[in-house]
Amino acid sequence: MLSNTSRAAASGKLDEIDPIALGHAGLQALALAGTAILARYVTTETRADGMAELEGVVPHPQWTILMRAIGAFAEPGESDGDEDPEGRRAAALTAMCSRARTTLTREHQLAPRHPRRH
Repeated sequence: MLSNTSRAAASGKLDEIDPIALGHAGLQALALAGTAILARYVTTETRADGMAELEGVVPHPQWTILMRAIGAFAEPGESDGDEDPEGRRAAALTAMCSRARTTLTREHQLAPRHPRRH
């Protein structure tokens, strides 16, 4: 159990956290985790109509993380009356992958450049 002094100290630390920045960091982590799982376990094939087919077997622990990551990028909607759940899932998957690409690109651009030694 926390004492009143410990609670006050913990509360003070929580007040210093920027919830928006924390939310963005969480979404970035989910996007990177989801795309890492896809890269490891899923293959893609582009169809003639421009759509991509995903195929693979994802182990259950990774599947759970992947579904949570995709869910974080899904637009809110009616869960019971949703007419196109596959479309919502595809849009969320696209948003997740776009977020991961943006994050990786930004990190690459911010990384210090070391001169090549010959």
